[in-house]
Amino acid sequence: AAAAVAAGVVPMAHANDGGGSIRFPAANCGLVGLKPSRGRLVHDRPGARPLDIAVQGVVSHTVRDTAAMTAATEQTGSAAVYAPIGLVTGKNAKRLKVGVLTKGFAGFEADPEVAAAVNATAKLLEAQGHHITGTTTWPTGETFMDDFLAFWSLGALQDITEMSREINRTPDDTLFEPFSLQMAENGKKMTPAEIGAVQQRLIAASNAYDAWIKSFDVVISPVFRSPPSPLGYLRGDVPFATLRERLINQVGYTLIHNVSGAPAMSLPLGWSSNGLPIGVQFSGANGSEKMLLELAYEIEAAQPWVGKRPKVWVG
Repeated sequence: AAAAVAAGVVPMAHANDGGGSIRFPAANCGLVGLKPSRGRLVHDRPGARPLDIAVQGVVSHTVRDTAAMTAATEQTGSAAVYAPIGLVTGKNAKRLKVGVLTKGFAGFEADPEVAAAVNATAKLLEAQGHHITGTTTWPTGETFMDDFLAFWSLGALQDITEMSREINRTPDDTLFEPFSLQMAENGKKMTPAEIGAVQQRLIAASNAYDAWIKSFDVVISPVFRSPPSPLGYLRGDVPFATLRERLINQVGYTLIHNVSGAPAMSLPLGWSSNGLPIGVQFSGANGSEKMLLELAYEIEAAQPWVGKRPKVWVG
């Protein structure tokens, strides 16, 4: 879907995000990708944190289009989890307190080109009058990545079990990617005590994020550790241990928002030496989409990206 938007086939496309899957394709395709707060949009199920990790959204070329779709699909009335924000149409005069980080959850540093994009964004924001508070680190513990992947394995087990029952077929690699099948097997081996412990640690991580983000209005970081990888780098048929390690090394900046429910947004603010887009992530507190969109309008005006098109363009 993101490739179709990037190539000009359609102006925007639906996406969902259970670990970064709005922000990842947006970052790799030079698009705007806003992961909304859990419960912001119609039919979102806020539920008991951290169980509902996936939310719906879109990828688009412009802040305007993402803002319009957010306004069109947000919950209103008695069903609204958050006060509706309506159609956000431009920047806000308020200057924000901005934290900056380049280290992932596992403690690794971003690729130099990615770190440069984040630091350049910090300088841009400072030039616009925002207050850069300095560098920070994620408030997650040492087991966070493993805990999230363990929880993900339970989701894979549930999805594969339900689909297999629906079509009355035994799950195999003609129906599911080998990585998903192995994740489901890992989930099947977890004991109730292990599941409970993982959930409690994720709830603690969620609470830690909520407390940490209060020190800032927004925190900027990478979306991915490195610029876009070659096609096939994260294919589901890569050997399980290899793919798991690659995921840990690549997706070390996005998972906490799915656990906490908080919004996060990728904007195309850097370009690699190979001419590929680099996304910079903007993290906020639960319910802060309006602030993120207003800031995105300001950045889009200061450093436009709409004229940057891929070699394959059909629009």
